Formats: sequence, structure tokens, C-alpha cells
Amino acid sequence: MEVIVALAIFLVSFVAIGSLMNAATARAHEARTYTIAMQLAQSKLSEFVAGVQPLNATGAENTPFDFDPTWVWSAKCDVHPDPNVANLFLVEVRVSNVNEPGVDGVLTQCILDPTYRGTTMGMSPATPPKTKKTRGG
Repeated sequence: MEVIVALAIFLVSFVAIGSLMNAATARAHEARTYTIAMQLAQSKLSEFVAGVQPLNATGAENTPFDFDPTWVWSAKCDVHPDPNVANLFLVEVRVSNVNEPGVDGVLTQCILDPTYRGTTMGMSPATPPKTKKTRGG
């Protein structure tokens, strides 16, 4: 009789541990997806800062990434609400995976319009300063 009770306790605990393992695996997968979404959102936000993406990309809804079309991004670019600050935009980038609904990476940042601060695009490389050569010493 004691063996049957011990076996029942063992089986119940085994089932409980198995369900905990399934839940932990699901949370780990969700955390991995969220981390990738945040990294992609940071990358896309950097494109706005650099001027690669125009700040009028408000119409960019669910645009797929080139490397993996299951990842999509959306951007919302608004003029900064303070009228005393010129050429400053409030940019929100949202990245999600079409196969994983509900796990979105969202970043918001104030960005100065790159057309007013200038970019390094199209600039010629800096030439080193000329030095005078002297003979002997």
C-alpha cells in the first residue's frame, strides 16, 4: 500500500515538473522573440537617426525586413509637440513577427531632422594635412 501511495506522489510531482518545464520553455521563446524585436527596432531607429529612412515614413505600416519577411516594422513620425523646438521629430518604431502575435518591440526617440544637421552621405573622405619635408638635420 505504501508503495502505491509513493508511486502516486511521484507521478503527480512528475506531471507538475513537466508542466513547469513547458511553461519555462514558452517564456524563454517569448523572451528570445522580444529580444530580437527590440534589436531590430533599435536598428531601424538608427536608420532614422542617420537619415537613411525619411522622417515622413508615417505611411510605413507592416513593412517586411529584407532578410526575413516574417519580421515587419511600422514607424510613426510626428513633429515634436513643443513649437519652440524646430526640426525635432518624435519617432516611434514598432517591430513584430507575423508568426508571434502579441510580442512587439517598440522604441520611441526624439530625433533631429538629419537634413538640417547634415550627414556623412556623399562627402568626400578627409585628406590628410600636408607636411613639410626637411632634409637632414
